[in-house]
Amino acid sequence: MESTAAATYQWWLNGAPINGADQQTYEVYLTGTYAVSITDAEGCGAISDTLFVLSTGLADPSSDMRVWPVPAANELHVQWPTNTPAAQVTIDVLDAQGRSIKRLLAVTTKEFVLDVNGWASGLYTLRIDGEQGARSVRFSVR
Repeated sequence: MESTAAATYQWWLNGAPINGADQQTYEVYLTGTYAVSITDAEGCGAISDTLFVLSTGLADPSSDMRVWPVPAANELHVQWPTNTPAAQVTIDVLDAQGRSIKRLLAVTTKEFVLDVNGWASGLYTLRIDGEQGARSVRFSVR
């Protein structure tokens, strides 16, 4: 999504600010109701009308991370891109409504395993934030 030009931006999902979403454009991966608030150079603010987005796909073509098996039953394996340097990252697991259901710290290594045993069936998103930026990868649990 893209906003009109402004001095500052804050994107919102389901009435809550999206952490780190403070640019003129925002790439949407999750189902929900989106809006953007802006402030111009004179300090005047405005908020957009809301827009409901229904996400129906599992693949994120901009991500070079691999996750398997999909759908996951007990464990989800996450493979970092081969050129990823070892670094600490924050991993948020978001449900289909964009709510954070799990947050943990990890170090980027060749592979990371997430225990999904007992999770409700449905679509989820891994949002990985680190020094090199943020990535989102979608997966499902059965």
